[in-house]
Amino acid sequence: MRAVVLVTEHSFHDVVSDEGTFRMEGIPPGEYTLAAYHPDLGALEERVSVPDGGTARVALELGAQE
Repeated sequence: MRAVVLVTEHSFHDVVSDEGTFRMEGIPPGEYTLAAYHPDLGALEERVSVPDGGTARVALELGAQE
């Protein structure tokens, strides 16, 4: 058995679906760092620019860490 506990300093977070997608709503425009974590595949950070009144699309690929 194992568990993952993630503590964040903000309310913007989501869980990836079985299809590998996620959607976060209500994020103000600006520059952000999107962090993804998988207990077997590791962590990844990606800079994301959220436009005013728009949608930011991001494709992430987690892979085994060397």
